[in-house]
Amino acid sequence: MKQGIRCLILLFAIIFALGSNANAQHIKSAGVSGKWSASATWIGGILPGPLDSVTIADADTVTIDTSATIANLVVGEGVSGVLYTIKTATVALTVNGDILIKTGALFKVQTNTTGGTGVAHTLTLTGSITNSGGTLDFRNGTSGTTLSVVNLILTGTTVSRLNVPYVSSTNGEFNYITINKTAPGKVVLGSNIITAGGSSTGLPAANSGLNFLSGIVETGNFMLAYQGTTSAQVSGASDSSYVIGNFGRGMSSTAGSSKTFYVGDSNGYRPFYLRSTTSGSSTGHLAIVKCVRANANTGTSSLAGGIDKVSAVRYYQVTYSNAIGGATSMTFDLVKPGYGANDGVVAGNTDLRVAYSVDSLATWNGITQTVSDTTALPKQITPDAFVSPIVLNSGSKFYVAIARATGTTENSLDAPVPVTTPSFEASSSSLNFGTVTVGQTKKDSVTVTNNGTASLEISAVTSSNTNFTVTPTTGSIAVAGSQKFYITFAPTSAGTQTGKIAFTHNASTHDTVTVTGSGVTTGVEFSENAIPKVYELHANFPNPFNPSTSILYGLPFQSKVELKVYSVLGQEVANLVDGVQEAGYHRITWNSQSNNNNQVASGVYFFRMSAQSTSKAGQWFTQVRKMILLK
Repeated sequence: MKQGIRCLILLFAIIFALGSNANAQHIKSAGVSGKWSASATWIGGILPGPLDSVTIADADTVTIDTSATIANLVVGEGVSGVLYTIKTATVALTVNGDILIKTGALFKVQTNTTGGTGVAHTLTLTGSITNSGGTLDFRNGTSGTTLSVVNLILTGTTVSRLNVPYVSSTNGEFNYITINKTAPGKVVLGSNIITAGGSSTGLPAANSGLNFLSGIVETGNFMLAYQGTTSAQVSGASDSSYVIGNFGRGMSSTAGSSKTFYVGDSNGYRPFYLRSTTSGSSTGHLAIVKCVRANANTGTSSLAGGIDKVSAVRYYQVTYSNAIGGATSMTFDLVKPGYGANDGVVAGNTDLRVAYSVDSLATWNGITQTVSDTTALPKQITPDAFVSPIVLNSGSKFYVAIARATGTTENSLDAPVPVTTPSFEASSSSLNFGTVTVGQTKKDSVTVTNNGTASLEISAVTSSNTNFTVTPTTGSIAVAGSQKFYITFAPTSAGTQTGKIAFTHNASTHDTVTVTGSGVTTGVEFSENAIPKVYELHANFPNPFNPSTSILYGLPFQSKVELKVYSVLGQEVANLVDGVQEAGYHRITWNSQSNNNNQVASGVYFFRMSAQSTSKAGQWFTQVRKMILLK
């Protein structure tokens, strides 16, 4: 009898789903305490699928006991509601939209009962997460025994806003955060975001940290901080992935230590090295560094110590805080600021210096440079240690800027003035690329004629159409006389697109500079021998399709790859890839008519790629896309 009832419930769920034509649904827990995978947990017996938005109702407790993909998640309805992770296994939850934790609700990882060294669950999020008055706790238990964590991966091309105020180690504390956003995607903070202190024992995947793979973090008036003191647990960072704003790191709880802060501003990545000479007393203290895009000279600043100018481009602010815990003060004795091509520094000279201020930029003191430091672009300059280390009480600050030696002029320390020539633009400025497909590239042949007396360098080739990436975007193309080169346009969305190419150049002494475009080539060029910089999963083509469609994906490293097709009910329909593949682009075709000799019905399907590097720790990727089989 019970078996018959279960079958009727399942049949009802299937009929309901088919009748809705696989549209997105709002699925709510059914007034019970139950497991995510149980149909009885959800109203109507419908298990949440990739298109569905899920609400955990007040007074309900739902335990995530299986990996799942959904659109959006709301925990609670304003009074209560609980979402747990299971204690006995590892699960992965993918949310392709937003997460909201309402007042009185709880989203918490439970301590594990597996008897192992720790359990690391995964939450992959493309949208935002907001705690509007509930509790979020992504680290719980004892390291090496009962510890369980949720590691957050921020991915996708949208803006992820994080508004999860830190209250204590039991509310608002994250464990490990991976930034893997693709432009124009980025991470924007609406509160301080704090990761746990972590531990050197137990399961490595359960330790806390930050990993910068791709995408900018903008903190605004808030702070991104890693409480732990292990240098290796903050990794990655590059010109395309760093913090704009306040970045906090634990120094050392037992002695002096050094850390690099992955900071910059809207004009570039400028890492900063900081060394402490005293301990922080206990976990929770933070050194906080911010790169400020502004003139370090207030206009009335005094300069001392063998310098006659400080940077007019940017400077650094260093703060000490024991708001979470730690000693009342910390002492610092060495800094190494970064600089680059737009800092007014010329490579190959020894006139660059470092200065500091302890009075809010009123006075800048040059630091001695006993060991000669020859400039290069980009670089961090290493001055002598402070003669008298700087002591910061909690909440106090000092400032650092690059400077130049008195009497020298080679380093202007001013932002370069962009040189523009009104006629220096492709004559075919409106180029119709026609119908294009993601994963393909079209080329435009451009001839540059330089009638000036010196060589010309082309740089910063750009397109006004955000639906295309343009190559080259940086770099130099030396031109003396006339030279033909190619600009490639790689579409990020299908359809008919129109774009405009523009250039900048490096000099103003040229008599005449003209650029002519030959028009977009009719052929489509795409090299699948290239190695992508990040993991990629492109939309299938064609879409809709019948009966076959092609899926293109890219691996930056040799990786263990799974690529599967699912129905709207979350049932596996096809296993397209399952094994280790080399770095590069790969293309797979799914023929729905030959799927295990069973013909697949028309409808909406999802393909999900999971990839994990076989050699690079922490390098992994998960993404889901939708496709339509239309017969």
